[in-house]
Amino acid sequence: MPEAYLYCLSILEIFILCFVLSVQDIRSRQISVPVLIVGYFIQILLIALTGIQNLVPHLVNSAIVFLFYFCQKLILTHKLGFGDLLFSAFCGLCIESWTDLWLCVIIPPFLALLFALIRYLVFKSWKWQEMEFTSLKIPYIPFMSAGLFITLLFERLIL
Repeated sequence: MPEAYLYCLSILEIFILCFVLSVQDIRSRQISVPVLIVGYFIQILLIALTGIQNLVPHLVNSAIVFLFYFCQKLILTHKLGFGDLLFSAFCGLCIESWTDLWLCVIIPPFLALLFALIRYLVFKSWKWQEMEFTSLKIPYIPFMSAGLFITLLFERLIL
């Protein structure tokens, strides 16, 4: 199977998984771990079909992104859940070049901060409810998904 078809299948699988998990996270602030694990293994299969030598860099990227978010979870207690950590490993798996990992790690917090700031200002100005900025609870998977797609787009435009 040509590599271009596998790449298109990979992007489709990433999009579907990110969409499903983002909706779950927005609705219930939890994600289905079995769905994520199935998506992880499908992505590994698609990468392995392009050549087994391609699998090792993707797995290393997965471990690096996971470790970054794990350290972030240790520092910011009660902010990231187990599903966020598992999804971070999936995000790292999807990235080809380790030089682009910084995008997948930097973009989600900035998007989440921007969202929280806008939400705080809107709620504060409309007096819908009094809330502290630090007490805002927002789902993080949609921002991680956006960061992943921006990274994949950047990766394709640069490569």
